[in-house]
Amino acid sequence: MMPGTKKGFILTLDLMLGLVIFFMVLFSVLFFVNRQNEFTLADYQLLRTGSDLVTILDNQKRFDDLNPLSLESNLQDLVPANYGLLLRIQGEFDEGNGTIEVGDEIPLQKVILSGRRVALTDNEEYLLITYMVWSKEQ
Repeated sequence: MMPGTKKGFILTLDLMLGLVIFFMVLFSVLFFVNRQNEFTLADYQLLRTGSDLVTILDNQKRFDDLNPLSLESNLQDLVPANYGLLLRIQGEFDEGNGTIEVGDEIPLQKVILSGRRVALTDNEEYLLITYMVWSKEQ
């Protein structure tokens, strides 16, 4: 056996071991990063429910009068008991300096999902509707 071949074998073995350790660490990091950003089916359903509720209110023209008491009453009729919903309506109107919030109070330490939708009133006024939705304990 030649004197240089043992050295080459050890360096190759060292390189292979280093690559194995590197890829193990890389896969572990990627696994935990992906788990942290995981969106469950229940989260999609929760977000879809919020979107559907805003769509129903928009189709029923409930945003046209921008009356917070009327919107609050409509929300109480529509939102299921096991969901919480807060609507923030922004636009070029005088009430609330251009912002109206109706719905439940946002709880602490809960997963809260949000989405946005744009609506157009009969008076041709654009509204930006942000909805925040979460599940309630029964």
